[in-house]
Parts: sequence; C-alpha cells; structure tokens
Amino acid sequence: MCTATGGCSSLIAPSNGDLICTDQSNPGSVCVLSCSDGFSISNNFGQVRRCLESGRWSGSPTSCLPIICQELPPIAMGVITCSDGNTFGSVCVYTCNQGFFITDLNSQNRVCMNNGLWSGEEPACEPNTGGNNVTCPELGPVVQGSMVCTNRFFQGSTCIYTCEAGFNLIGSNLLHCGANGAWDQTPPTCEAPEVVSCPILGTLDGGVTCPALSAITDGTLDACTNGFDLDSSCTYSCLTGFNLIGPTTRLCLPTGIWTGMEPSCQAITCPEPPSIPNGSFTCDQGFGFGGTCSYVCDVGFTNLNTLSTVMTCGENGAWIGQFPFCAVITCRVLGATSSSSFQCSQGFLIDSVCTYQCREGFTFLNQLNTVRTCGADGQWIENEPSCIAVVCDTLPDLNNGNIVCSNMNNYNSVCSLSCNAGFDLTGSSSRQCLPSGLWSGTQPTCDLQLLQFAQHCRPLRIQIWPARTVLTLAFHLNNITVPSTSFRTPAIRCPTLVSIQQGSLFCTNSNFYLSQCTYTCNAGLGIPIGQDSTRICQMDGTWSGVAPQCRVSSCQDLSVPSNGNIACSDNNNINSLCMYSCNDGFILANGQLSRVCLPSGQWSGSAPSCNSVSCDPLPEITNGQLSCPAVPSFQQTCTYSCDAGYQLNTGSDNFMLTCLGSSQWDNFIPSCLIVTCPVLPDIRFGTVSCTSGNRYLSSCSYTCQDGYVLMPSVNRVCLQTGIWSGSEPICTAIICDPLPQIQNGRLTCPVTAVFQDTCTYTYIPFLL
Repeated sequence: MCTATGGCSSLIAPSNGDLICTDQSNPGSVCVLSCSDGFSISNNFGQVRRCLESGRWSGSPTSCLPIICQELPPIAMGVITCSDGNTFGSVCVYTCNQGFFITDLNSQNRVCMNNGLWSGEEPACEPNTGGNNVTCPELGPVVQGSMVCTNRFFQGSTCIYTCEAGFNLIGSNLLHCGANGAWDQTPPTCEAPEVVSCPILGTLDGGVTCPALSAITDGTLDACTNGFDLDSSCTYSCLTGFNLIGPTTRLCLPTGIWTGMEPSCQAITCPEPPSIPNGSFTCDQGFGFGGTCSYVCDVGFTNLNTLSTVMTCGENGAWIGQFPFCAVITCRVLGATSSSSFQCSQGFLIDSVCTYQCREGFTFLNQLNTVRTCGADGQWIENEPSCIAVVCDTLPDLNNGNIVCSNMNNYNSVCSLSCNAGFDLTGSSSRQCLPSGLWSGTQPTCDLQLLQFAQHCRPLRIQIWPARTVLTLAFHLNNITVPSTSFRTPAIRCPTLVSIQQGSLFCTNSNFYLSQCTYTCNAGLGIPIGQDSTRICQMDGTWSGVAPQCRVSSCQDLSVPSNGNIACSDNNNINSLCMYSCNDGFILANGQLSRVCLPSGQWSGSAPSCNSVSCDPLPEITNGQLSCPAVPSFQQTCTYSCDAGYQLNTGSDNFMLTCLGSSQWDNFIPSCLIVTCPVLPDIRFGTVSCTSGNRYLSSCSYTCQDGYVLMPSVNRVCLQTGIWSGSEPICTAIICDPLPQIQNGRLTCPVTAVFQDTCTYTYIPFLL
C-alpha cells in the first residue's frame, strides 16, 4: 500500500529573486523562481521545481546572478564614458579626439542589455584633415534660420541648424558628412507655428514661478518640494492598476517652465492567457489589472493542480498563479484476487467496463454483480463482485454401506462409496464435487449378495472352498428359502489397475481378493494430502478408494523484474497468487499483472517487465527554442525559451515541463510573443524618432526645438525585457552667461537670460 509522504523541505528564495509556490512544500506543489531586473537565473533547470511523492524537489538549486556585459575594448583616438560600468542598463558613449570623427553614428551609444550583450557594433575614430578629399554637397542657406558646421563640408563634419525666434525646426538639427560623401539626413527647414508664445519671465526682484500643476487622470500629483516656485520638484504617481507613462518627477526651471511633459496613467493589461490542452478558460473583466480568468477541464479530464483554477492579472502585467494541467480521469487501479480475475474494455478510463470471472473452484456470491463501470467522477460505480468457494450438498447416507470423502463436500472433493460385506453396490462407486456445485455420477444402493447369504447361517456349517470347487448350496433365512443350486466357486478378482501418470504401481497379489496395491510418484512429485496412496481388492470385486494423482508440491521461484516487485499470497505453493508492480517511473509491459501457481507446478501466463516511462516528444515553437532529451523519461525536464526579440506568454524567460509517471507532461506548451515596449511620447519642447517603432532593439533618439538643449543626450533602446533603456531626457532652455556692466552705461537684462531673450545697453553721459 502506498502512503503519502510528509512533503518536501521548504525552498528559500535566493537573493535578488522571488519564489512563488502553488501549495507551499506539500507533494505536487510547483515553485517558480523569478529574478529581479538586472539579474538572471544561473541554472534553467532550477527555475521551476515540483515537490515529488518521494519528498524530493525536482530540478536543482539555482541563484540570481547580476547581468554583466563584457568590458568594452578601448577605442583608438577616442574615449568611452559609461553610466554604470559594464552592468545591466549601463549606457556607454563613444567620443573621438579633436580631428577625428565617429564612423558609425548608430553605434555612438551602446547599452548593456539583459542578454549580457552590448547593443550596436563597435565604432571607430577616423582622422578628419583639411587634406581629406571626401566632401559632401554644399548646403544652402536656411530660410528663417542659420547653420554652423564643424569642418565645412568635409568628411566627418557636423552641421548644426537653428531657427529664428518664433519658428520651429522641422527635421533633424544635426547633419553628418559621411565617408561616402553624403549627408546622413535631409536638411531641415524652419517653419512658422500657428501660435508663437514666449515663456513668462520672472521679475527682477521676485522668485520664478511655474504654472500650477494638477492631478493627472487615474493618478495623483503626490507632492511638490517648494510649491510651484523655482527649483520645486513635483512627483506623480498612478492609481493601482495603472502604469505611469512619462516622467515621474518634473522640475520648475528658471525659465518658468516645467521639465518634461505631463505624464499619463495607462491601464495595466496582461497578454491573452494561453490555451491549455484538454481545457478552456473564461475571463470576467477582460485582461485588465485585477481581472481573473477561470480555467475548466474538458469532460473526462481533471485538474492535477487542484489549487490552480483562477489566474489574476497582476500589477506587473503578468498573470499570477499556476496554469492548470488537465489530465485524463481514471478510476483506481483494480487488482486480481486469489478467487477472481477480470478484463476491462478500456483499462481504467471513464466508461470502461470490467468483467469479472471467478477462478476454478469459486462461484459468484451474487450472479447479478459481475461487472464494474468507471464513472465520470473517477469512481467505480458498482461494488466489487465477490467469489466464494464452491460447496456441494452433503451426500445422503448409503444404507448398508459407507461414504469416505477426500475433502468433505467442498469443490473437487472425491467421495468413495462402498457396501458392507454381503451387499453389492449398484451405481457410482466414486462421486466428485463439480464446479457447478453438483456431484458427478448417481447415488448408488447396496443390495444383498446371494453368494454371501451363507454368512447369515450358523458359522459352524460355513467352510471356505478352493476356487472353482463345485458346490451345491441351499439357504434358509427368515423363512425365506433359496432353492438348492450347484455352482463352481469363483475366484474374486478386481479390475486390473494401471499405473498413474508420472508414477508407478506395486500390488501384493495382482488383482485378486485382498491384494494391496501401493502408488508411488516420480522424484520431485508427491500424492496430495487427502488422496489414497494404497488400494485393496475387496470381496465385491472393487478396489477401495480412487486412483491418486501425482502433483508438484510447488512452483519455481519467480524472478523479480528489474525496477519492480512481486507480492505473493502463499509464496510459490500451489494456488498462490503473485502480483507484479513497478517502481516510480516504470510501467508494466508484455506479460501479465498477476500469475497463479497451477497444480501442474507451472505458473500461469508469462512474466512482465518494467519499462521506463517516457513522454511523447514535445513540439518546437515558432520563434523559440526547445532544450530536451531525445527520449524524455520519468522526471526528466524540457525547457522552452524564445529567440531574441520574443518573450514567452508565461511571463518568464524560460518555461520548464516535467515528464510525469503517467507518461504525460505536467504543463501546457507555451508560445513566443514579439517583444514590444510602451510607445514613447514626444517630450516637452522636443520630439522622439524611432528606427522600428516600439519593437525590440528599436533605437529612439530625441531632438529639442531651437533654443533648447537635450539633457542628457542619449538614445533609448527597446530591450528584451519590454522596457526602454535609460530614462526620458528633457529639453532645457539654453541659458546665456551674464553680460558685464559697462562704464557710462546701463545694462537692462532678465535675471536669467535664455534663448531669444534680449539685453540692452544704454549710454548715459557722465555716469560716474
């Protein structure tokens, strides 16, 4: 009998990681490890671990290690500046020495990604001399604007465009002359906006105040460090179930404007839940935060993860909970007994009908209860049929005779019937209890023998005559007179006995009256208890008893199958029933589940073997990889992962499946979805331009309007994690250095002069 273990030892989440278990450390519980941003799992075979019936965890221990890219090699004639060394998320900027230029502007900024690789390719610094013959087409003047170039129109030169006050720059403000003699961008233009307004300047004697901020939809304006005055920092947050899109904090600048654009709160949504084999799901609130999706198994299947039927959309946009696993419903495995056996139409599956048969010598207790049906709930509908030993009615007494039985009136018992001296037996001298519960033959009678009539006369007148002597006899008994007769005295003989199979026979006086014949069996065989080994030729010409049978007293020892066990009801003795079973991860094949030691000394059926349990091969998935043994066996695992630019619909980097003892996988087949990042909004006083929208590895650059400078000047890359590298920059108004006072004059100027502000000198004669 199998008993449940006490469970597995408790698992502890590693540093910089989180551990979620479906049922703590109880048998069947599944624990999933996830690492924090910037960390990766050291061992994929430890990401998903299951508490086995043996009290051990599947897989192996793992930890969360920091994601580190290889150190970038130095660039000749240039320097590399990194925001955080070579750790995850660090942005490294290449800068060439004076007189040199970057050959690949797309790789000027490189980001350490979550796969441990740097984005882009390694650039180089090439010399840019006046003798360089490579030139780009001459750029024309800018209407309502101006242009300044670092090295005229030679290779490596950078031209910077600005527009006059009240006009907006349409296009890129930077053009680079490449080694191929072409500009990398189309020259921009300066266009007049519909409405041109200037920021409010602060007063000379008072502080700078920015416009009042208000709470955002589905969010709040948490706090400002100094109201809406200069240098005040205001922080935004979203309500539960929403993500903040845009800057978290905005700063009041000396120009009287806030950094960045007002953020917004976007509702959190989860991807569509995956379909599971042999099951379906329904969702009550779509796929939004807090929404739940309930899974149910198809008819004929049950959920092995009993605590997992509802998945909840979490605040990180991933489903919380363990997806169900629907396995086919089966009824409890039936076992044969020493009195019965059975055959099932569909094994132990639903609607399978198992028909019982009683073994030889047994009959059904209830002839109406001979089958069992597996119900839809995995329970057997009928009670188990019972087989009882066959018993015949007790034989009636034999007048003037005797009855001797080998095993009373039980099945296969043989009863010998004989008459007293002076009586002849008419009918069956031997009767056997049959499987039908009836006796073989007919009930005999004992009739008076005339030859023995003389036994009732005076003993002194009785003589024993030699055989074949002619005698004339007359008998008178109870006024009954038997007429005189002459006859030759016969020699009493019994039928000639024959030797038994696998044995021999020895008689003291052949088959004549009172001859005693003894049966013996060959070596290794014997006469079973209850059978006659000696028979005597009786006066009535019949032999006492019945012929015995030579039988083997036991069967040979059965061999225990590799990876299995045998349990026998009576060792290897006759009629002993032996049941085979296999260890966890193995299944019976070829032979029979049970075998009986037959009276012939042979075992019924053939010996089975225990073959290793194997699961069907798993399919490959589009845009993903499968790591799996060629023939997955019990407790072996297979791991799915996605190609770069794709992510599993389970929300994890890897998804592991384990081969169960039922030859089924413990979970569903995942799929790979394309990685996308949130759409980046334009920043205040600037725009954003992306190479591939919001898809994986798309690089987005920011451009500020004329009179504003980008801080910091970075490119943002859509990473494998679905987030953008770096943080949103801001466009800050260009601040001019203070002008000096002059003698005999007055300077009229804003406290902090920004782009397009005007300062005026006024001459004052004789000013001391």
